[in-house]
Amino acid sequence: MCRFRRGRAHEVESDLSRVFELFPRLKERAAQLAGTLSGGEQQMLAIGRALMARPKLIMMDEPSMGLAPLVVKDIFAIIRRLGSEGHTVLLVEQNAKAALRIANRATCWRTGASFWKRTQKTCWPTETCSAPIWDATWIRRPN
Repeated sequence: MCRFRRGRAHEVESDLSRVFELFPRLKERAAQLAGTLSGGEQQMLAIGRALMARPKLIMMDEPSMGLAPLVVKDIFAIIRRLGSEGHTVLLVEQNAKAALRIANRATCWRTGASFWKRTQKTCWPTETCSAPIWDATWIRRPN
C-alpha cells in the first residue's frame, strides 16, 4: 500500500484500516509490490489509493477492463458501496449493463455525442444502451 505525507498519522491509519476493510485481499498482500498483484488486485489498490486522499470526487476510467467476471462483480459492488456511503463517483465504462445497474444518473455516448440520458428510476439497460459504447455514469450523493 502507498504512504504519503498527510497531516495526522492517526487519520492515515484510520483511512488505511478502512481501505483494508473494503479490500481484505490488499491487507493479505500489503508487503507485496504493486506490480506483482493481479489485475483485480491492482484495480482495488488504485481505488484504495484514491480513497486515502479523502477526495470529494472519485473518477474511474474502465475499472472492469481486462478483469475476470467475478472480479468485475466485486469491483462494481465496491463502487456501489462507495456511492451509498456518500462518495461521489464519476465512472466511464464500456460495460453499460453493469454500470447502469449501480448508477443514479447515466449518459450514454456514441462517437463523441450524448444520445441517451436517464436518472436512477429509469436507469436500466435497454436495447438502446446495451451495445459496447462509452457510458459515463454518475453515482451522486443523496440530497
